[in-house]
Amino acid sequence: MTRMMHFRHEYKVLGPDWFALRMAASWICAGGIVAHATEGVWGLACNPFDAGAVDYLLGIKKRSHKQGLILIGANAETFKRQLESLDVDVQSHIRASWPGASTWILPDKTYPNWIRGGRDSVAVRVPGNKQARQLCSIVGHPVVSTSANISGRPPALTQMQARSAFGGTVDYYLCGPVVMLENEGALSQKGVLSDKQIPGESNGHNDLGMPGQRSKAHGNIVCSPLSGKVSTITDALSMTIARVGSGD
Repeated sequence: MTRMMHFRHEYKVLGPDWFALRMAASWICAGGIVAHATEGVWGLACNPFDAGAVDYLLGIKKRSHKQGLILIGANAETFKRQLESLDVDVQSHIRASWPGASTWILPDKTYPNWIRGGRDSVAVRVPGNKQARQLCSIVGHPVVSTSANISGRPPALTQMQARSAFGGTVDYYLCGPVVMLENEGALSQKGVLSDKQIPGESNGHNDLGMPGQRSKAHGNIVCSPLSGKVSTITDALSMTIARVGSGD
């Protein structure tokens, strides 16, 4: 009876997707790969603390370990430890940009090296896609979210495209809507970087593997709270925001 009441509560909180979300979370916790909808495109998710899962994900994408990966979380508190190293004003600015399409590169030495790509920073986002946030909440910690594509190719825009690209190499496909975010330009863009200034940028692809299109309707923004290169974070002096292309 208690178990039934628990399921009813989950149904009220999560809606009709609750069973599918539970299945997806179970696969992630078990070391599997889940394809899911994000902002504008489909992404691939896995447990960032499972070296085998991350290695397998990079393998099916044909992506280098050195590039690092983006983490998505259920809310800003998920990344409290990383935010606390920044000035209060900068923290407030970052929190105000979430949920949304803004990915922030924050100082960090706590996440595994295979997530940070050898850097002293980590790329994080609280996604504008509600289902993606719910998935993180059920898992209980941030998950890897990288675009659903073979490295160097366009990301999947639909579940069918994701299935065509990865088939049975992905353990579970979480049905859900791709969210098109309109208000991504709300951030104050001070010192916008050109593509040539973004480390690892090549043919419109960024070195973080972030889901997103180069368009106002459903793009992502990589933000670094300091002047200088996107890949290095040492202090929070000013806002540097770089719009990047589809993730590798």
